[in-house]
Amino acid sequence: MSTGVFVLGLVTVLMWGASGYWAGVAGRRIGARRTTCATQLTNVAVILPLALIRHDHWTMHSLGWGLLSSVFGACGFMSAYSAVQSGRIGVTGKLKSGVMALVPISVGLVTGPRPDGIKLVGIALVLSSIVLLVLPARVRDDEVGEPVVALPDGAFALTRSGERRANRLSLLSGALFGIGVIALGQTTDADGLVPLVSYRVAIAGVAYVVLRAQRERLSLDAAGWRLGLVVGVLSAIGDVTFLLALQSGALSIVPAMVALGPAVTAVLARFLAQERMRPAQFYGIAVGVTGLVLLKV
Repeated sequence: MSTGVFVLGLVTVLMWGASGYWAGVAGRRIGARRTTCATQLTNVAVILPLALIRHDHWTMHSLGWGLLSSVFGACGFMSAYSAVQSGRIGVTGKLKSGVMALVPISVGLVTGPRPDGIKLVGIALVLSSIVLLVLPARVRDDEVGEPVVALPDGAFALTRSGERRANRLSLLSGALFGIGVIALGQTTDADGLVPLVSYRVAIAGVAYVVLRAQRERLSLDAAGWRLGLVVGVLSAIGDVTFLLALQSGALSIVPAMVALGPAVTAVLARFLAQERMRPAQFYGIAVGVTGLVLLKV
């Protein structure tokens, strides 16, 4: 892996990890559908000018793969934002990221060049770290009933049924995103950011249609728009660096590298939302970082 691809991957990890946390916060405060709409519109507003400035080639190849990816991405986003409304922000993000990485990695190992032994160990360590990271703090046995219970101070009490629902939605979201990554992986440097433009425009359109179908409006207060802008900008930066890394790197390696984004989400959730982390989750971060180093070797 070249230094350039490695740096792009690191930026993606940080940006996606941070956007994952704030997406969970926004989803709980303004709703999954409004969060999706606001962030996708922001994403388009960031990526479209970049593609125009770079003078990327607008071809059927670049647009087509972006649109195909958007079909799976749109469904994945709705599942992801619904998941964080029902479960712990850190846990749902890790589940989604782990499956999202596993799907393209498996396809890349079968269809693409086989990585050397050290990188295979690195991939295995990163995926193992997701298993350790996904272990949640316990839910009390008496917490049953509705998925999420609102407390008087505006916080949320997680219930066992809600956590199970969140986990299922996260797994589904990760699989859908993974298929979308495979589609984006078919693009080349010549396509530039055009696939991302078609990807984000399509998702924003679908999100708005779903919002209106539920008779909701994209009417947010200043705080809501700020959250949407933060998530959208962070996600857009991560999307750009990820696509550039994917176009230059291997499908079996780049997704493994960026799978560590949930570690950033978990750390933010721990210190900003006071979500508990088990010792195994700390070990998971250490294992993941070790795997990341091996991927660079």
